[in-house]
Amino acid sequence: MFHFRQPYKFFFAFTSLGRYLTVCIYSAAFLFVSSLWKQFIQHYSAKDAMV
Repeated sequence: MFHFRQPYKFFFAFTSLGRYLTVCIYSAAFLFVSSLWKQFIQHYSAKDAMV
C-alpha cells in the first residue's frame, strides 16, 4: 500500500504544479498580448493622426 500511495502523491503534486504553471503561462501570455495590442493601437492611431 505504501508503494502505491507514494507515486499517487507525487503525481497529484505534479498535476497541481502543472495546473499552477499553466495558469501562470496563460496569464503571462495574456498580459504580453494585451501590451502588444496597446502598442499596436497607439502606433495605428499615431499613424492615422499623422495622415
